[in-house]
Formats: sequence, structure tokens, C-alpha cells
Amino acid sequence: MSSPRSDIACVEDMLARVRRIRSKTEGVSWKRFRDDEDLHDIVERSITIVGEAARKVSKEYRDAHPEIPWVDTMNIRHKIVHDYFEVSYRVLWAVIKEELPALELLLSSLVEEWRVARPKKPTGTRPVDAYRNAVLGASASAAASLGGESG
Repeated sequence: MSSPRSDIACVEDMLARVRRIRSKTEGVSWKRFRDDEDLHDIVERSITIVGEAARKVSKEYRDAHPEIPWVDTMNIRHKIVHDYFEVSYRVLWAVIKEELPALELLLSSLVEEWRVARPKKPTGTRPVDAYRNAVLGASASAAASLGGESG
């Protein structure tokens, strides 16, 4: 069994698949979409991943971000997976053209918010230097870098 993914990893998965759908359908007409079974497969698979990733996001995170249509996203996945024979390509087309652009913006803002808020790793510090500083103190690290001994 795989380990649980973090909420933000699931949001990033959702965003990646929304972007994939949008890139694959950019410039595509309704008629071409309606007649292209390969494109149906790409869109349906990607929507199921978006919905499954949404389902794996913790309830606390979903409650903290009510601007995301979590339930609708999970429901469309459920419809595609369990009622595949009733999937309306007109409905999928409407989702692609009317819902996904806004969803992409909302998910992008969550990812960006997380990137800004997460703790930054020190840049330019090698792990061994960080260890020396933490264990031996900065003066020992400075002495070691000069080839001297700490004392």
C-alpha cells in the first residue's frame, strides 16, 4: 500500500491534470472533441484523477478552502467511473470550457500560497556545514573551513 500523500501534493496533482486537459483541448472545436475518442479518453482519465486527488485531500484542508468545488469535482469523477455509459460529452465539454479555467486559477493560487508560506531551506549551505554548525557551533565550522582545529 502506498503512503498517504500530503494535501498540497494532491492539489498539485489536480492542477497538473487540469492543465493537461486544457492544453489538450486548446483550440479544439466542439465537433472535433465530440468525434475524437482518444481525446475523450484523455479528458475522462484526467478528470478521474482530479476527482480522486480531491477525495484524498483531508476534510480539514477542504473545509479551509471552500472556494474549491471539492464535492462537484469528486462527483464528476464518480459519474465517469461508475456511470461511464451515461457520460455526456456535451457536459464534459461545458466543464472543460466553463469550469476548468476557474478551477485552474483557484488551484494555482493554493499551490502558490503554499510555496510562499513553506519554510525556506538555507541556500548555499551544504548539509555537512549545517551539521557542523548545529553540533559543533559556528566557530568550529569556520575553523574547519580554514583548515584549523576548533578549540
